[in-house]
Amino acid sequence: MAWSILYVLIAVALWRLWEQPSSPARGHALGFFLVQLALNAAWSPVFFALHAIEAALVVIVALVIALAGTVVTSARVDRLAALLLLPYLAWAAYAATVNAGVLAMN
Repeated sequence: MAWSILYVLIAVALWRLWEQPSSPARGHALGFFLVQLALNAAWSPVFFALHAIEAALVVIVALVIALAGTVVTSARVDRLAALLLLPYLAWAAYAATVNAGVLAMN
């Protein structure tokens, strides 16, 4: 249930950005969005399928950085879109600490 709510927030944030008039700021926000989306898609296979815990930590730290960039650039285009991404940023930061903990314990 919580995942579906998070996905809805992410989708609505993307939709709000997509619907804004074309501008360099919107382009930057959408660019960051695509980068963080790709990093999100990469983390699970690296961590769970490949069991590459150190590489997964690099991916998720990059995800947190890209997601923070997404929030900042989105705020310049649509403040609500940026706010909708904050729970996702919190989840990614938590997942990064869990990933780091697993690496430290192994």
